[in-house]
Amino acid sequence: MDTEKTQSIFFTEFKEAGGRPDGKMFLGVFYACNTLCDINEGMLHFESMSKVSGVAPSMDHYVAVVKMLGSTGYLDEAFEFIIDMPVEPKY
Repeated sequence: MDTEKTQSIFFTEFKEAGGRPDGKMFLGVFYACNTLCDINEGMLHFESMSKVSGVAPSMDHYVAVVKMLGSTGYLDEAFEFIIDMPVEPKY
């Protein structure tokens, strides 16, 4: 099993066991989802980040999601994500 898939499985099991992920863990998950081209999984984790885990997204998280969307060909979705961000993008 490849490392990214293992990370994704570990993260899901960690949360199911009652673990409280931090911001760095979410960045790793977004990287793994990007590598696996698993945009749906990545977006589910992004949505749960603040709603379930209580982790406020930082600019690094927004950048990771935009990279995840853009590098897998979801350019329109990446653009919409940037437009909808509650923070001003840094250029």
